[in-house]
Amino acid sequence: MAGDSCSQTGKERRRFQRAPVTLPIEYQYQYPTPAGAVSGSGCTTTDNVSCGGLMFHTESFIPVPVFLEVRMRLEETGAPVPVFARVAWCEEACDGGYIVGVRFTGINPRLRDALNMTVMRELHREICEAALA
Repeated sequence: MAGDSCSQTGKERRRFQRAPVTLPIEYQYQYPTPAGAVSGSGCTTTDNVSCGGLMFHTESFIPVPVFLEVRMRLEETGAPVPVFARVAWCEEACDGGYIVGVRFTGINPRLRDALNMTVMRELHREICEAALA
């Protein structure tokens, strides 16, 4: 539907509109290597969020295309909600650690709706602030 931040724009490289939303998240992952399984987990906050994925900072390198379980809490959901994602990219950050971009691979409709509300609310706030500046 028009105006839905979760709709494709067709002209942008990104499939979904992103907003600079800071949300607390927990994540965990595990993947095989010739030397054995590598696993990790952490708690951090998002740098931006869309209905299709999110970006966050971490101390550990997470290779593409590792799958993660991410637990996030939104105003609309209350308790932390799990979402499954795949690492789309991981880059070294200028200030140390890594910046990770993930794409959601499994997200329930309730969480997708809550993310849509969060993204739309943040984009509306930015537009209002820009208009007043």
